[in-house]
Amino acid sequence: MRIEQPYLLFLGDAQDELAAKTAIGVYDWRPEACIGQVRLPGCVPRLNLPEMNIEQGATAGAKTLMIGAANRGGVIAPEWEDSLVEALQCGLDIANGLHVRVSDFPRIRQAAKDNGRNLHEARHPEGPFPIGNGEPRGGHRLLTVGTDCSVGKMYTSLALVDELHGRVESLKKEQTALTWRRDALKTQLELLADEIKAKEEAEAKVQAAAARVEQ
Repeated sequence: MRIEQPYLLFLGDAQDELAAKTAIGVYDWRPEACIGQVRLPGCVPRLNLPEMNIEQGATAGAKTLMIGAANRGGVIAPEWEDSLVEALQCGLDIANGLHVRVSDFPRIRQAAKDNGRNLHEARHPEGPFPIGNGEPRGGHRLLTVGTDCSVGKMYTSLALVDELHGRVESLKKEQTALTWRRDALKTQLELLADEIKAKEEAEAKVQAAAARVEQ
C-alpha cells in the first residue's frame, strides 16, 4: 500500500481532539507530509495547518485526502460523504483508517472508479498473512499493548521507532568519525614510515661515501 504525499487532512466535524486523533497523529509525526486541513462546520479541533476546502487542497498539490477523524465506532458519517466524493472528483486518493470501508459506499466507490483514484483501506490490508506456528523467530520485538483504545499505544510505538532511528544515525556518524580517524592515522603512519625509510637511505649513502674516502 503506497499512500501518495502530500496529505490533505480531513477532520470532518470532530467535536474534540480525541475524535481527530488520526489527523493529529499524522501531523505530529509527519508534519512535512501535510499540506492543509479540511474542517466541516462544527469542527472543534484545529491543527497548525492552512485551512482549505477540497478544491483548494487539490490546487495546492495534495495527492491524498487523509480521513483524520475517528468517531465512535469508526464509521463514515453521512455528512462526510459529499466531501469524500468531491476529493475523488478533484483527483485525490482517499486514505481511510476507520473500521468501515469507504469502498462500501456506492457513491464513493463509483467516484473512485470514474476518476481513476485509489481508496486505501488501512484496516483492511490486501493479501494473505502467514498463520502463526509457535516456532521462535530471530531478532527482538517489542509489543505495545493497552487495556483500552486511545491510551497511547501508537504514540509509544512511533516514539520508540523515532528514538531507535536516531540512535542508528548517531551510531553511523560515530562509525564514520572512527573510520575517518583511522584513515587519518593510517596516512600519518605511512608518512612517518616513508620519512624513516628516506632517513635510513640517506644514512646508508653517507656511510658508503665515508667508506670510499677511507679507501
